[in-house]
Amino acid sequence: MSENPVVLGVDDELSVLDGIKLTLRNSGTVITSTNPIEALEQLGMGLAPSAIISDMRMPQMSGSEFLRRCREVCPDATRILLTGQADLSSAIEAINDGRIFRFLSKPVPPDVLRNAVSDAIEQHDLITSQRVLLEQTLQGSVQAFVEALAVASPISFGKALAVRRLAVEIGKKMNIKPLWRLELASLLYFVSHLPLREQVVQKIFAAQTLTQHEQESLVEGREMLDRMLSKIPRLEDVRTIVKGASLGFHQGLSKIDPKLAEQANVLRAALEYVSHHARLGSPPAALELMHYENSDGSEELMSALESAVEDQERAYDLRSVHVRDLALGMILSEAIILLDGTLLVTAGSEITQPLLLRLEQFEPRTIREPIMVRVLNPRAKAA
Repeated sequence: MSENPVVLGVDDELSVLDGIKLTLRNSGTVITSTNPIEALEQLGMGLAPSAIISDMRMPQMSGSEFLRRCREVCPDATRILLTGQADLSSAIEAINDGRIFRFLSKPVPPDVLRNAVSDAIEQHDLITSQRVLLEQTLQGSVQAFVEALAVASPISFGKALAVRRLAVEIGKKMNIKPLWRLELASLLYFVSHLPLREQVVQKIFAAQTLTQHEQESLVEGREMLDRMLSKIPRLEDVRTIVKGASLGFHQGLSKIDPKLAEQANVLRAALEYVSHHARLGSPPAALELMHYENSDGSEELMSALESAVEDQERAYDLRSVHVRDLALGMILSEAIILLDGTLLVTAGSEITQPLLLRLEQFEPRTIREPIMVRVLNPRAKAA
């Protein structure tokens, strides 16, 4: 059981809440509220209880409605409903609608309440530990793919990190939970580049027209990735997001879960912005083109994208460096180009260890210098 679990009790009668505090004084930290609306606000501000106890009849909101909304805000919390005999039918409905862990008839004997809360905390711990184990297992599987990408195509790897960073920031602003699916999908999207020749990858990032054969190779790479993901248990949602991101805004996404379609559109927005920024070299110009191309898209998504880009611009300082001064985590504000015009790395890519090793293969005097990069400023590091 958690070392110091938090239990939230909600009832419009102070005497009942006092009784809950007294009964559960050795069960953890007990927080109470006489107003379910205020309790929901606390949950929205970050309160994460292991168990929530609610009375059924309250003037502001019924207990079944309150616990249903708790499930949306804090899905991991185990929910207990207190009812009178007359509320039995409503309690049964609440169990089905709010996925109540247990309901107890009032008045509740102290030992019954203690045992119920103990079981609820244990259930919460089981759910959260299973989720953490699942996420760690999936991320380990994905890490193997990403490490292969870093070795085979350091340019794609650097671009994947940039897309992931932006997609996650957009997801936070749109209150997408959990974010790990979107994060994994952002990295895995670029694994489809593994079979491609480096020249083809460069053309993709430079938004150059691909030949028919190159386009077929790209499609084959995406099909290869889809087959790989289909063999990993519990990655079905991530696989759907990756496939959906290849379709573009609102194209062919109507048949999948709306939440996954939303995340596919977030990933697609991050991909398009990073591509436009690499080609145009200006955040305002890239955003303006995004608005033009997706004028019928989600206003919420575009607003979140703009806000995420603004936050990133504020978090980084612009600096002029030579190739020998490039360091891990820097973001290229302009492309790295050889003196003969050959494109090595597009703007927007993150400097990674594999990319530094690749650049070491070239004599510094053969590369156009200095190079404009963005470096995370001290204020952002402290935050």
